[in-house]
Amino acid sequence: MDIQEIFSVHLQKLPYTTKFKLISNAKVLLYVAASVSARNAAGLIGVNVKIDGTVLAASVVYANEPGSSRPTVAMLVNIPNPTVGEHTLTLEATTQITMTGSLEYACGTIFYQGVEPFLWRFSGPLPKKTKFKSPMSGKAVLYLAGSGYIKTPQVCGLSVQLDGATVAKTQMLPGIATSHFALPPVFVPVQLKPKEYDIGITPTIGDVLSDEYDNYEVGIFY
Repeated sequence: MDIQEIFSVHLQKLPYTTKFKLISNAKVLLYVAASVSARNAAGLIGVNVKIDGTVLAASVVYANEPGSSRPTVAMLVNIPNPTVGEHTLTLEATTQITMTGSLEYACGTIFYQGVEPFLWRFSGPLPKKTKFKSPMSGKAVLYLAGSGYIKTPQVCGLSVQLDGATVAKTQMLPGIATSHFALPPVFVPVQLKPKEYDIGITPTIGDVLSDEYDNYEVGIFY
């Protein structure tokens, strides 16, 4: 697997546009992480991610406190029909209340794949479960990102299970009760067999809550 960083910036204004070059026609995964602020009201904030003018996905989070800077739920998405050569990436505001400033950031990385990855994106609440079929035997990379809120601030997080066994976990200590937060995205190695797996995502403790404003992504790539 080849990895290519395509941008890393202080996101002082939107839209943001940059050029990058694909070096292979292989399957391409794009990872984007960012932070933004809510202008004058609570609500969903984030960035739409465009490649050559086409929106591929949105990296968003719910902001309960206007004016506060929030990391969005980082995203991993396929670039359809990749071609070698120069392309344009654009980040634009997902909602009218999304704003940026000197404290915001954004970064993007490309992963070149030889095998079709498994990507599972959905909104809350948790827990959720689905199935995926591994095409190979050996090591893979599992990606986990998501958001939630909690009634009493304490260390909390999300975990991923394969056939009932926990294989990945992300945790943090939120500072504000009942306020949505994006957990740190994680990439962890997993050992797979060529078989069908049950895959699930659950809170690490029962007090972690989620609703339709919370977003999640689990990916497995090789």
